[in-house]
Amino acid sequence: MTDLYADTLEEEFINLLVIDHSLASTEQFLTPLRDAGYLIQLSRAEQESELDSLIPFKALDLIILHPGDDRPALANLRAHLDKAKKDIPILVAVDDFNQQKPVDLLRAGADNLFASGEPEHLLLVVRKELHYRRLRNQAHSYQQQIKETEARSRILLEHTGEAIAYIHEGAHILVNAAYARLFGFEQPQDLLGITLMDIVAREDHDTLKGFLRNSVRQGQTTGTVEVKGKNRKDETFPIVINCTPTRINDEPGLQLVIQNPERQAELPGQGLYVDPVTGLNNRTYFINHIDRLLKKGSEPLGAVLYILLNNHRTISQEHGLLAGDILLRDIATKLTEQLSEQDVCARLADAVIAVLTPINDSNELTTLAQHLAATVAENNSYHESTLLTTDAAIGICPATPHHQNAFQLLSQANEACETARQKTTTVEIYRATARSTQREKDQESCWLLEDALNNRRVSALYLPIVSFQGDSTPRYEVKVKITDSSGQPLDIQTLAEAAERAKVMLSLDQWLIGHTLQAMAQRRSDGVSLPTLFIDISSNAIAERHFDRWLTEQLSSYDIDGRQLVLTTNEQRAERCFKDLQSFRDQLKVLNCYFGLTQFGSGEHSERLLEHLNPDYVLLDSELIERSSKSRRNQQRDQIAMLSQRAQSMDVSIIASNVTTANQMASIWQYGAVLASGSMVHEPGSRMDFDFSQFGG
Repeated sequence: MTDLYADTLEEEFINLLVIDHSLASTEQFLTPLRDAGYLIQLSRAEQESELDSLIPFKALDLIILHPGDDRPALANLRAHLDKAKKDIPILVAVDDFNQQKPVDLLRAGADNLFASGEPEHLLLVVRKELHYRRLRNQAHSYQQQIKETEARSRILLEHTGEAIAYIHEGAHILVNAAYARLFGFEQPQDLLGITLMDIVAREDHDTLKGFLRNSVRQGQTTGTVEVKGKNRKDETFPIVINCTPTRINDEPGLQLVIQNPERQAELPGQGLYVDPVTGLNNRTYFINHIDRLLKKGSEPLGAVLYILLNNHRTISQEHGLLAGDILLRDIATKLTEQLSEQDVCARLADAVIAVLTPINDSNELTTLAQHLAATVAENNSYHESTLLTTDAAIGICPATPHHQNAFQLLSQANEACETARQKTTTVEIYRATARSTQREKDQESCWLLEDALNNRRVSALYLPIVSFQGDSTPRYEVKVKITDSSGQPLDIQTLAEAAERAKVMLSLDQWLIGHTLQAMAQRRSDGVSLPTLFIDISSNAIAERHFDRWLTEQLSSYDIDGRQLVLTTNEQRAERCFKDLQSFRDQLKVLNCYFGLTQFGSGEHSERLLEHLNPDYVLLDSELIERSSKSRRNQQRDQIAMLSQRAQSMDVSIIASNVTTANQMASIWQYGAVLASGSMVHEPGSRMDFDFSQFGG
């Protein structure tokens, strides 16, 4: 049988609706699909009345209709789908092509048809329709993303503090409000049709023309020139024009970003430190501002109000990112109107706005927070006629001389906010307790991790795994490196443990996997063979219900075979989340990804984990092996040897990891390890450029 659509096969899950007169008859369709590796979630219908409760509410991938007098007509079935606005292929099982003409069936609404009793015909049709449905879904998703991106870009353009314009054939065709204000125009549309030369002083015309001719027209991607701008009153002032070639309505044009150095010096919070969605200060500015004030220590700092918009994430998921941005922007505007000039307001995260206020009286702080919470609750925003509303939980943390940095202050404000959210009291003031010490440390670690991710201070390191049996296949353990704002490396283990306890480690797991898949895709485009990558994941990823869906999208996006990935977890973590890990292991099999257990042999239940999780790899910790070899008791050595033999009997590959000494290297082979990694092999590096051929046969 020709595999026309083989990329959509291999244990694909199908929500299938079969319209037939009996379960026994239905089996003739299910058996070939299951034999081909499909996982079927079956729904059945016999009467048309049953379609009303199935089609609108069931997430179906495919419908097979076996026509008959006692079953819904094809045209009526198509009408149900059209009414529900569902894209679900209809396949018709034809008993007799002389009586059921293909052209009539297609005209009545069939997407495809196949001969009953012909399993090969059924499989070809199913593969084809699922393949085309996937392409349609991708196209629809891309169209929605483009539409949403264009809308978001326009909103960002309108509300950013930077002066931005687009030029076509020398004239302005799109201008934002900041650009119009810079040159003294009341409305952006007042500049439309006015040429670029009209807003530049006459004595600088030759300079600007020479810049455009010699820089942009010669193919440079960006360029900057300093000239004098001219406003509507013919007043001149210095400007810096940053010019980038672009396309506007499929025509070549220029994007201009213009800065006024004099005004920029007066507004240190602008440009680099502005959140483009809300127009508020961004997270970096807010943290730096607090740290500067804490270092001065000359006057009371006041307090931080940590405002969490409870429904923002749900709104963004149900109505799109643009809807979430609109809600945020409207609320930010209204909150700013309620604050004084002494208050500093910033957007810290997707759904978090923070206020630094000089107020230090607890009653006044509570009153202000309640007033801001009411402002949020009373706000009405709209996206495509849909009403968007949310309420807020607000945590207050008064600053004290004991606060060492902004992270500590914000962590405690966040803790108070979480208390308010759980108690549904809207507003809570932070009160330190002895029990909160570990939680505070965890929150500070989480802030450091989030800050590093937001500011791109996270990188991947690749540790080669070599074979001493003539196998030159490239394999790497992927490690992560995180630095603070001064470039100093942070303790990964401490950060990861804290983030895992706080259930926010998923973001780092996803960053690391996405980054490595992108690196592999780049290697393929460079004509280099793809390696197998070993990536350790947290319990947060293991417990995440939709992690497999996310991973599927990532593998598809970069066109990487799942067999290039080995996702690993250590024994201690495996014991803690054993039930979730069993489901996670099954999901990896569906994606063709491999699974590994690290620190193998270090726990009480190593053998049980080996039996029930059936890993593809186990990684022996070489320090454990070295300790056992020096031990006077033979029991531990025998236990590791027994576990290794059991793993070998199950065709599990054994890797000796963290090999750092010659003694470790000498002792690992007795435990069946055929692969090894660690500093004795090679130090981790930022590139996957290790020469594995030196270990080949």
